[in-house]
Amino acid sequence: NFGLPMKDALENLTTRVPSLDVRFFATAVLIQRETGGNLSEILENLAHVVRERFKILRQVRVHTAHGRLTGYVLLALPVVLSMALMFINPEHMNLLFRERMGQMLLMVAITSASWLAMNQRVWPVILSVTAARRSASLASMRDSMACISRRSWSRSVRRARSDHPA
Repeated sequence: NFGLPMKDALENLTTRVPSLDVRFFATAVLIQRETGGNLSEILENLAHVVRERFKILRQVRVHTAHGRLTGYVLLALPVVLSMALMFINPEHMNLLFRERMGQMLLMVAITSASWLAMNQRVWPVILSVTAARRSASLASMRDSMACISRRSWSRSVRRARSDHPA
């Protein structure tokens, strides 16, 4: 990116690195460049903000640990209970595998568990890819609109110059 202006290079950086902290950095540098001021002070404040964000995220993770542990216990409960029932009274559990209704219940349980697992892992990835594509298309649309406005502005300047020769 040696030939790009600073603004375009930082916008490309924020597009390539989809991080809120990078966007904060790019915005701070661009604002400082336009308005002036002490860049080191701005970057120190930005570093403080980023550290505080991570501190808050860690606190949220600590506060939600009990809920996550409860979820893991509830997730493991059917498997543990079925294994315990298999040892205590194997005849009851064999009905689950031999009877048609038991087999249907097993299929529903396996299907719903795999659906939940897929939603936990696959959908966030799909949504992030879709968001990245959308932001890339918005950036290209913004760039094309800027190019069109620059062309129309240069046309109007040429027209004005031709109307009023010096």
